[in-house]
Amino acid sequence: MDNTAREQGRLRAQRAIEAGKLRASSGAAGLSGTGSVGDLLSSGDEAYLTDQNTLLSNERNTTYDTKVSAANYQNQANAYNSAADNVKSQARRAGFITLLGTAASIAGSSTTGSFGRSSVKDFSNPYSGWDSYSKYRLNRG
Repeated sequence: MDNTAREQGRLRAQRAIEAGKLRASSGAAGLSGTGSVGDLLSSGDEAYLTDQNTLLSNERNTTYDTKVSAANYQNQANAYNSAADNVKSQARRAGFITLLGTAASIAGSSTTGSFGRSSVKDFSNPYSGWDSYSKYRLNRG
């Protein structure tokens, strides 16, 4: 039994108790169920129906909120899955580019430059590119 049905049952029982108390007290006083006693009973019925409609509206809102939350969770899961797929494809692309770069550097190291030296520079020595120029300067004179 869900919460709304329990609450409706509680309201129904409370309404019956209150109506019974009102009828018992009016009967003990010698009043009939018409006039002000009837007005009290009908206003109690109106309050009961208002409470029932409020419960029904709350139940519908809860159902709608649950569906919206489920859709939001599904959209969030789809976004996370898309992000994961993007990371995977970027990793594959980066691995391919690294492989391609490694192949290019291996192919480039086997070719020689215009002075008979390898085209791959030694970046650990900042003067490695100037060796041939410094030899010319020192030998000139």
